[in-house]
Amino acid sequence: MKKEPSNNFEKRFLNHCHERRFFKKRSRVLLAVSGGADSMVLAHLFLLLKSELHLGIAHLHHGLREKAADADQQFVERFATSNHLDYFTERVDALGHSKKHKTSIEESCRILRYDFLERMARQHDYDRIVTAHHAGDQAETVLLRLIKGAGWSGLAGIRESRGLYVRPLLNLSKEEIQSYAKSKRIKYRTDTTNRDTRFLRNRIRRRLMPLLKAQFDPQIEKHLRQLSIIAAHTEDWLQHDAKRLFKRVCKQSDGKITLEIDRFKRYFATQQFGVLSVIGKALSVEFDFDDIKRINDLVGRSESGKKLFFGKWTCWRLQNTLVFQSRLATSRQGQKTVTIGRTEMFNDWTCRITELLHDQLEKRKLGRDRYVEYADADAITGPIRIRFWQNGDFFYPLGMNGAKKLSDFFIDEKISVPDKQSLPILCERRNGRDRIIWICGMRLDDRFKLTPDTQRILKLECRRNEQHD
Repeated sequence: MKKEPSNNFEKRFLNHCHERRFFKKRSRVLLAVSGGADSMVLAHLFLLLKSELHLGIAHLHHGLREKAADADQQFVERFATSNHLDYFTERVDALGHSKKHKTSIEESCRILRYDFLERMARQHDYDRIVTAHHAGDQAETVLLRLIKGAGWSGLAGIRESRGLYVRPLLNLSKEEIQSYAKSKRIKYRTDTTNRDTRFLRNRIRRRLMPLLKAQFDPQIEKHLRQLSIIAAHTEDWLQHDAKRLFKRVCKQSDGKITLEIDRFKRYFATQQFGVLSVIGKALSVEFDFDDIKRINDLVGRSESGKKLFFGKWTCWRLQNTLVFQSRLATSRQGQKTVTIGRTEMFNDWTCRITELLHDQLEKRKLGRDRYVEYADADAITGPIRIRFWQNGDFFYPLGMNGAKKLSDFFIDEKISVPDKQSLPILCERRNGRDRIIWICGMRLDDRFKLTPDTQRILKLECRRNEQHD
């Protein structure tokens, strides 16, 4: 490779930063510096922007390599001090984290490193976090994800700019960076674990990539980087399209997402995959290939009732829809006594019971608000409680003759199991048993209705918290 004059290398870097508009004037920029060649070149390049930006250096000691890591930490600190830059450092136990969370050491180091960088940025008001990922890292990442069966999002690799993060060296090769370090006599530390082939990325870097270059494609890194660009553009379009389709086939309300199956089936499999990924993001769940297959199998079934579980969420087939809802909402238990005249919070519902005299009742408002009901106060003699549905519950629906099991009532009203399990019920406790007063938002018990003889009235109000103005 022809050696590039260092001033041309610097010019390419500066022009790239300005053309891509990574930073605003006087942005506060936190540099992630390990002390290795790549990050030290990054730090020296950013000194060229010191008059335009407020720079800080962040270094994480992973608690590995003992004295060598201590020396890395001291080396980076001396660089920051000598250049009058803010310096932030911490020591963590990556091995302990790996054992506790049952992840690889590589993954634990990555999690702890990004957590540290983002905390430092928040605590010290930095606008951007800059890392030293280069073109070789991008090629390795794409190959690693290809091996693991990634989709377009994974094959897009490392994004040059996303959220707080900027990677301005992604268009530069490892060879170019090393050449610049040599020409400028930049000092750096060598991490011996980068040669440890027990780590998957090191095996890719030191074994697989050289093999592919030598026996299959001398330009494999270039072609993998091109693949990442194509994948990134494809993923961006698919996500844009998926968000549009999500609005057509899904409804969000009361803390759940309902997908209309017939509409969903009209689109190509790739578009369906995109819609499900949008649902996953809304639920903070990352659906993998097997999850998508399970959901599609559920779409293909005709019977209601089948459930899937994803972490804290459940997916439920209800007639011609799929309902995604918090497992907490479908399995909560407990009860609470409601005091007349006080506002009570019950899970994600707010309940208030107010006593009125007959002449205070505004009859014109009766029935206008499903979350407000009126009961005969004198018909209630025991303490009032709010709770969720229980097996064996029954009541006397207003306007109907005789008792009816709540389970049958919910079936008649086409209420799904997740919904019925999160619907609050007001009861009075009498003789060791609950008598249902009101299925909130649905039906009053006939035994507590207003009559011409009613003197005192209880105004019952129960709303899901997000329904308040």
